[in-house]
Amino acid sequence: MRKDNIRDYTAEAFRYYALIRSGAVISDDPAAIEDINAVDRVIDSLKDKPDGAISLRCLELVYFTQPRSLPKRGAITDRTRYASMQLGLSESDVYRRLRRLREDLAAQRGLRVG
Repeated sequence: MRKDNIRDYTAEAFRYYALIRSGAVISDDPAAIEDINAVDRVIDSLKDKPDGAISLRCLELVYFTQPRSLPKRGAITDRTRYASMQLGLSESDVYRRLRRLREDLAAQRGLRVG
């Protein structure tokens, strides 16, 4: 996966969202709340897209898996391969969808992209 300037932050925001939704953590930090709201908006926007369900499933399989522990080296690659097999997509398509989701989250969050 090619590194971009928002990848780590947005991937962590997705993981944190899954952690919050699982009930493991409750936060009143304003930045964390903004992250959660931005992820909610990204997920809501997927409902309007024709292939949104597939992108949401990619998100769930890659970033929402095991949110309580930090991913080990290679875990994202392994999860991406698993998602590609489960969804019948190429790995590059899964990575492309995840990149678009990260970019959407960054835009929702008001982060500088590029």
